Amino acid sequence: MKLLMIGLLVLGSCAVSKTKLSRGGKKVKVLGQAKNSECQVIDKVVGENEKGIDALAQNHARNLAADIGGDALYFDEMVSNGHMVKAHATVYQCSEED
Repeated sequence: MKLLMIGLLVLGSCAVSKTKLSRGGKKVKVLGQAKNSECQVIDKVVGENEKGIDALAQNHARNLAADIGGDALYFDEMVSNGHMVKAHATVYQCSEED
């Protein structure tokens, strides 16, 4: 029984961790407009949340942006499908790297 409880706690923490802002995700700036002449497009990401919470899907997208070296993103579209919500975003590199 204890092993089952520990397993459930570990699984629960994994599910939360992708929507909790990481250290890098906190540094990713959310842009108000898609095009910025001072920024280079890196890639597109899709943040997800299975509970239908937009802010958590956006957190996931910010974490993904940080993981690929982005320092800014613009949310292109929010898509809800039942309980699943997806935050489609364009990732940018705006600051000069050292």
